[in-house]
Amino acid sequence: MPFEETAYGRASFHQLFGIRLPFPSPEDLIILKVLAGRDKDMLDASGVVRRHGERLDLSYLEQTLRPICELAEDMTPWSRLQRVLAADG
Repeated sequence: MPFEETAYGRASFHQLFGIRLPFPSPEDLIILKVLAGRDKDMLDASGVVRRHGERLDLSYLEQTLRPICELAEDMTPWSRLQRVLAADG
């Protein structure tokens, strides 16, 4: 998916146990979590929003998630994102 390629390009790389690994941006992690939608994922997404708050690129979240939902003809992840963002405010 184009989103996955974009997310990988936005990732930061860190050493973990001697291995260089990509870590998603907070925004991309939120998108991945609301797409999965399990209870644990939603808790994780809420935690990312709480931690990064005003530093989040809300425009990127919208411009990335909305087309995915429209293509899938399922706006459920969009609704999940709105709930996660509203819970922090």
